[in-house]
Amino acid sequence: MWPCAEGATQRALAQAEQCLVEAGAQLQVLELPPPFDTLAALQLRVMRSEGQASLLNAYRLHGDRLEASLRDQVLNSDRATRAQLCQAWDTAAACRPQFDALAGGFDAVLTPSTPGVAPLGLQNTGDLVFNGLWTLLHVPCVNVPGWRDAQGLPVGLTVTGPRFADRRVLAVAQALGALMHTP
Repeated sequence: MWPCAEGATQRALAQAEQCLVEAGAQLQVLELPPPFDTLAALQLRVMRSEGQASLLNAYRLHGDRLEASLRDQVLNSDRATRAQLCQAWDTAAACRPQFDALAGGFDAVLTPSTPGVAPLGLQNTGDLVFNGLWTLLHVPCVNVPGWRDAQGLPVGLTVTGPRFADRRVLAVAQALGALMHTP
């Protein structure tokens, strides 16, 4: 997903890497093999399908007054099939142990949280391209704030790791957060 990273996120990751190296950490780039590159799209498929079921009652109560993208989920406007949903879940299931093995040799994995700074207003919560796959993989992840773009807007990074490594991921996130707030 790296091509989606905007300048603010790229700079935040570079600054975090520098702070970690200065603190004595050893860093290594972790490249995820195919089919991990499909997980962001598959997460959307799963999310929209689950939204279809969970929003049905709201649609029944509010119909056309329901926000358009939510209404589209309930109505399955993208015409997702059962086979597509099964394929999404099966791919995620196959990737879970692979990620556990890849990430298991590290204290944590540091990734972008979002393409850039948070969008203004409440109409959009931002692009989940960098964090949807962690949800689909069922791995722990923590957003660490602490960086700012040129206009002073916040940029965060995500610390993640293999399944059931929650305490380790939290400890690394806490240590990174302390580094970012050290005067």
